[in-house]
Amino acid sequence: MDKNKIHINQENCIGCGSCSAIALGCFSLNDDFKAEVLENGSCDEESVQMAKDSCPTEAITIS
Repeated sequence: MDKNKIHINQENCIGCGSCSAIALGCFSLNDDFKAEVLENGSCDEESVQMAKDSCPTEAITIS
């Protein structure tokens, strides 16, 4: 999946870590405990969709 299509609303992110637990190779938590897409990570479509669906604040969008 093209990482440029994955967007994280930093204001909505509460840093629960569900996205990084589901798609460890794609997401991580930064120093502010907010989710970010890993620059050199691997994002498969199924894992990204599951991470998006699991986000309690709907901070992840895919365009």
